Amino acid sequence: MNYKLTIYNNKVYKELILTEDTKNITIGTGKKNGVCFFGDSFERDFLIEIIRQQDDYIVSSSQNIFFNTDSVKEKVHVLKNGESVEVCDGETDRAFIYLDFSEDFGDKQDNYNL
Repeated sequence: MNYKLTIYNNKVYKELILTEDTKNITIGTGKKNGVCFFGDSFERDFLIEIIRQQDDYIVSSSQNIFFNTDSVKEKVHVLKNGESVEVCDGETDRAFIYLDFSEDFGDKQDNYNL
């Protein structure tokens, strides 16, 4: 099954399709990231890594960043279908980017008249 990861804030918007072949991807302000954003769109530089382990996608960062879901702060988070995650600065506790994780219905059959 494919999933869609939407990355956004008030200055950026990016949709990624995560397929079964996607093992890991990096997101951040560095040029070597799989998804690279301009640093002037954010208050700080950042690097987030998403790793696929079996059927789960796990988001983490080695920087002073945490992931907030339902008021639970985590350094490592397993993404769940239909979930929205705030990526927060560990120093200010403010969200600077959001991740929405959902099933990708773009590859589903759209002819229902069989």
